[in-house]
Amino acid sequence: MRSCRMTSRPPILFLLVDAIPFDVAWEAWNEGAMPGFLEPRPSVSVFPSLTEVAVPAMLRCVGGARPPGYEARWYHPPSGEIRGPGDPASDAAMAPFHAHPQGVFAQAALYVLRGGLAYAQVRWITHRFAREGGAWLGYLSATDGVGHFDGRPGLRRAFDGVLAAVDVVRREHHVRTGVWPDAVLCSDHGMAFGRLRHLSERELAAHLAARGFRVGGGPEGVVLVPWGEVGSGVAYGDPARAVELAAQIARAPGVDLAFGIEAGGCRAFRAVSVI
Repeated sequence: MRSCRMTSRPPILFLLVDAIPFDVAWEAWNEGAMPGFLEPRPSVSVFPSLTEVAVPAMLRCVGGARPPGYEARWYHPPSGEIRGPGDPASDAAMAPFHAHPQGVFAQAALYVLRGGLAYAQVRWITHRFAREGGAWLGYLSATDGVGHFDGRPGLRRAFDGVLAAVDVVRREHHVRTGVWPDAVLCSDHGMAFGRLRHLSERELAAHLAARGFRVGGGPEGVVLVPWGEVGSGVAYGDPARAVELAAQIARAPGVDLAFGIEAGGCRAFRAVSVI
């Protein structure tokens, strides 16, 4: 993506593709399925890209609201309340994205229709981008269902279809205007094709309580805010003990990575070792 200081830019398609692991993206690029793209870069994070904290950071060059919370479901320290989903100020950060699934039936379609829906979504997104131009932000969700039910081979086929559609719309724009539009692809999260360990809120609370943390509200308590069956979560606590809290969370069974915010930055913990 070009520098934020530029006052003019070619049209840019920013496409968030759900559930594409780094190795799948790199394999596609290495085999020539991503013409015009730089080599994919991996990222290490404790939250998916399609979250209220990540989206504004990724879109800072083209605008975007900064939400009050970390996720769609978040803790509001002044009131001691867990808010969302559906909080207007928090949802505003997601407003720029087109084709975001809404409601129970839309979510179910991601898994029932999956491959066909992925093709329909990317065709709709690229047609709209070709017609409207500008900074166009799309979210392609159906690839998550492909990965869950059709495995890695099915996910790779679906991703190749997405890449082909993006390549076509870029080439057509260049033929019409003489300008190559920019395109940025980002995965919402990866996907591990194997057995995973589930760490429940109750198990994590017991783990922290045994190590001197009081789980619950109040200025000295730790508030856990689970949101969905995903591989990440948020714990709110006393800022003075944030690094200590992160270190103890990293020691919980099944946790790979934890971050604790401190003055001037944060400290990251992998398993039981400080990075």
